[in-house]
Amino acid sequence: MPSRTLRTRSAAAANKKSSQPSKEPVCCNQPMTLIWVLITVLSLGFAWVMLVSYLRLEYQQRDVDSLNRELSDSQLRLQWMQRSLQNFSSGEVMTPPAAPPMMDDTSTPGAMTNPASTTPGQADSSGYNGILTRGAYSPDGTKYAGYDDVTPGKMGLGVESFSENKLRHVVLFNRYTESSGVGTPDESMLSVRWQDDSTIEYDVLVKKADGSTSKETREIKIFF
Repeated sequence: MPSRTLRTRSAAAANKKSSQPSKEPVCCNQPMTLIWVLITVLSLGFAWVMLVSYLRLEYQQRDVDSLNRELSDSQLRLQWMQRSLQNFSSGEVMTPPAAPPMMDDTSTPGAMTNPASTTPGQADSSGYNGILTRGAYSPDGTKYAGYDDVTPGKMGLGVESFSENKLRHVVLFNRYTESSGVGTPDESMLSVRWQDDSTIEYDVLVKKADGSTSKETREIKIFF
């Protein structure tokens, strides 16, 4: 009898012990937290580097714009000096053209003085900055239209707006079939003219399928 009682108590104690929840150590989440913290810090650092790089590029772009304006002013002065030398023998007196207005990103473009003494709408040798040639000034004297034969990928008809100090390419020639005739015997026969303040008439040298060329006269309207 005593041995049976002891066996019963031992079985009851074992059952009681097995019914209690096991107190095993809980897995720690510290490595995952450290990974997320590291990812967040790296993201913030990358964003900061991108912001600093953008600000540097913005300042560099402003410096480049300022240098371009100074270069344009120097080209204008050089063009005036060249014209003065060409007309010195004939006794003509030329006044220096006004320098282009210095503009920043917040200022409104100012009006510019037309440096040419030609009659508006009539043909002239070159434009305000010397890029456009064989063109003419608009009847109101605020624009110059001519051929651009030097800018890669933009050869065709361009218009300079003096009030905006800006050059716009309004017609691009097909380099295989169209040209302004520059470098050919027909060069002097092609020019750009104004019909009114918004209508430009210009000549194009067109190459045909049989290899021959012919001059065509076209018109275009501008809205600036």
